[in-house]
Amino acid sequence: MDDNEYKVKVYICRSIPSNKPGNGCPVDEITGVKWDWISGGVHSHQMGYSLYGYIPYELGLELLPESCSGRHDFGYNDMKIAIPASRNRRSEYREGYKMLLEKAGPKPSSSRKSSLPPCTKRILELAPISREELFKQLNNEGYTSYRISGAISQLIKTNRIHLDAPRTSPKYKIHKV
Repeated sequence: MDDNEYKVKVYICRSIPSNKPGNGCPVDEITGVKWDWISGGVHSHQMGYSLYGYIPYELGLELLPESCSGRHDFGYNDMKIAIPASRNRRSEYREGYKMLLEKAGPKPSSSRKSSLPPCTKRILELAPISREELFKQLNNEGYTSYRISGAISQLIKTNRIHLDAPRTSPKYKIHKV
């Protein structure tokens, strides 16, 4: 028996809903766990939030060969993967899913609360900050990932922030200009 048989796993796929097959993935390979409603790859939008995370690109191509072309593997980035609740209810994945739920924190509400300041203002207040920490904190405050991504785009266009890595990388850090 190999080491992988004893590792806690979760079921992963590329997006929700997915018409492509998924696979089991060791929990310790998944980073950047968060609530989101935009998939990796083609960036399809879904209704409501689901659990997402990142795995090394090579592992993603191995576990999800039909779900990814590999055209975005630049040698330094990770693949965004979906971790669907419906597929992780089975006993073989339940423990791993619970572990990732704890990492992600509470599921955010579906829209920004009116009492919250504009997302662009919060990003400027939090900078310098990593992308992962920014999304985690702002999602927990009630901002949607879609709103956060739009605010980052607006701040880049208006030259108020810069990134220390390409925007396609989940590991960039945001700095005020």
